[in-house]
Amino acid sequence: MTSGKVHDRLRLAIRTAARSHALTLPGVQLHAAACRLPSGRSLLLPGRTGAGKSTLAALLASRQQAAVVADDIIVLEENQARGAGVPISIRRTSPCWEIARSLWYADESNRLLVRPDDLGGSMTDQVSVDALVFPTFGDKFCREPLSPIAAFCRLSSMIMRPAGLPEMMALARFANSIPAVEARFTSVDEAITLVECTEAGIEASDQFAPQALTDHELANFSADVWGIRFGDDVALFNRANNEMVHLAGWPAGSRSALTNWSALAGGTRVSDRT
Repeated sequence: MTSGKVHDRLRLAIRTAARSHALTLPGVQLHAAACRLPSGRSLLLPGRTGAGKSTLAALLASRQQAAVVADDIIVLEENQARGAGVPISIRRTSPCWEIARSLWYADESNRLLVRPDDLGGSMTDQVSVDALVFPTFGDKFCREPLSPIAAFCRLSSMIMRPAGLPEMMALARFANSIPAVEARFTSVDEAITLVECTEAGIEASDQFAPQALTDHELANFSADVWGIRFGDDVALFNRANNEMVHLAGWPAGSRSALTNWSALAGGTRVSDRT
């Protein structure tokens, strides 16, 4: 394939097939990448389209010889991340674009589908997650630890389909037991530095076991609202409009006087409100 845009058409077909396959598997389906580093430590990289998860997965394959599970869709069950074995999608703005463009099967597409093996890495179908990294490529360089509830709220916004309370509780327990960081990078060197820092270790905060809110605590809300408590921090969900709110400093047994969900959520998918 040396002409035309076969990759652009094929990418959409593969993505659709991967999503359909993911929805048949037990667990929570997430917009995320995942990979295992040569040290044996495995990373889950959640993010929406354009966040940088594919870029970071490609960089880890090419620079760190990482084994890639997937770069867009992951099924998470307990701490096991599974993928559908699809290639990495590399954009023109990716640091790995020139490598992808030099491969024999590259064409004129805006995104190229590349086997991790052709980047220097490999592919695996499942890993046991050791750390959560929320990547952003193209912004300022930073690495900030995230609290369990912050990681949980971000993970929840990456869910591909509505989940029930048992699935959300499983996701909350996962976020409570796995260390998490926000990672922003603007270059290849910064990306590798972030991963090396993560390799050096970040500690999980396991101070409060997540608990589902009681009917008493949710008495002022409609039946569509339920939530999960991390100590005095609470994540509330409205299943009717797929919104989430993080309430800080809401002691156990409290009953909120805020019954207008639109005012509480501020019209956003995920927000932080005190």
